[in-house]
Amino acid sequence: MLEHGAYGLLLDRYYATEQGIPADQAHRLARAKSKDERAAVDAVLAEFFTLESGVYANGRADREVEKAQSKIKAAQENGKRGGRPKGTRQEPTGLLLGSETGTQEQSKPNPLQIPDTRHQERQSNLTVAPAFPPESQPADQPSLTLVPAKKAGPPDCPHLAILALWAEALPAMPQHSPTLWKGSRSAHLRARWRDTAVEKGWAVEADGLTYFRRLFGYIGQSRFLTGKTPPARDRQPFQAELAWVVEPGPWAKLHEGKYHQEAA
Repeated sequence: MLEHGAYGLLLDRYYATEQGIPADQAHRLARAKSKDERAAVDAVLAEFFTLESGVYANGRADREVEKAQSKIKAAQENGKRGGRPKGTRQEPTGLLLGSETGTQEQSKPNPLQIPDTRHQERQSNLTVAPAFPPESQPADQPSLTLVPAKKAGPPDCPHLAILALWAEALPAMPQHSPTLWKGSRSAHLRARWRDTAVEKGWAVEADGLTYFRRLFGYIGQSRFLTGKTPPARDRQPFQAELAWVVEPGPWAKLHEGKYHQEAA
């Protein structure tokens, strides 16, 4: 939950300023004061942002900002042309009375000539439409509020469900408190979930939970990981815990079968 809040605050700042997050201001901009809050910000920056010249950049946010700026520029260009598409010409409006060709004749008045009022009669019989209100252009174009689109791709990592699955499949192994599952622990699990989801093509969360259930059963077959291998002198038997399993090194070795050299 802390990481979710930190991610939202950082993106709000990103879209409001249309710039990356200065590395030396990241904690302050995310309002992170406690140790846990700062750790959550660090985890989010490490996973979703790239540090470039002292500024954390986010590729998706940069693309959204660029699209918004293009829309604003197009609206401004359209406003300069009076709202008409480029290349069109505004036709004259209104009824021109006078000659049969529709052009108004300009002539000097003759004081001895009886004025012809027939055109006034004809005009009085016309239904005159009210004047069309002029197009109003604001002095400043309104800023566009960017709402991050729902990301496409694998389902989100269900941390609590995986913790519960570990406790169910390996009850004798070390367990983790859900309230302390954050920081690098949650970041590592999220990364392993995301990479495997892309590789295996998971469509829904249940696909990933099925995979982790099989993985935990596989771990339970290892004498070394379950603490059944005699330890070295003056040492306690090693037992794997979930936080250790989802680290990059142990995760790779586990899938390479290096912890199953002996039969369970």
